[in-house]
Amino acid sequence: MSSILLSDYRTPFDIMVGFWAKQSIIYDEKGVYVDSTPGLVAIYWKKRGKLIHFREDLLEDSSDSAKGYAHRAAIAKLIRSEFDLEVRGKFASGKSGGVTVTGREARPDVYHFHLKVPEGHWYNSHYSPTPNARHIMGPLVPADGDGEIAYIVVQTLSRVSYDIPKAYKRDIQRAR
Repeated sequence: MSSILLSDYRTPFDIMVGFWAKQSIIYDEKGVYVDSTPGLVAIYWKKRGKLIHFREDLLEDSSDSAKGYAHRAAIAKLIRSEFDLEVRGKFASGKSGGVTVTGREARPDVYHFHLKVPEGHWYNSHYSPTPNARHIMGPLVPADGDGEIAYIVVQTLSRVSYDIPKAYKRDIQRAR
């Protein structure tokens, strides 16, 4: 862990800043396990309190697991996404690579996000039981369906560091 000051709870979205190890688990509409895959998440301020960068990647050795649901375009976009969020108080929004995101702080340790992709909508809630752990859960509702849940994506994140490795700081990559 870095020696820098822990999250500033007065600044919305600041608790998310850091380099995180992530495990994503996907369940179908009946709650049956579909797949899981590890990843890394880098979140950092480009302009403190105003513009935050979010980058989520699968681990290099997880490509075999990704093949199990790669044909599910919406899930693939959601667990491999990258965008900037413009923060306006407790609300944030951004768009990149076919993903449109809005987020809201309910309280400093609880956030709600709506991610839209052409294939559907992912509603997820973030809960931080401690400053170094985050739990995310939410349904994916297909755009062409009847409004019913197609998948539930559950993610557990553990903070590795408050510092972001240099290799994870970059301009948004448009082609993925």
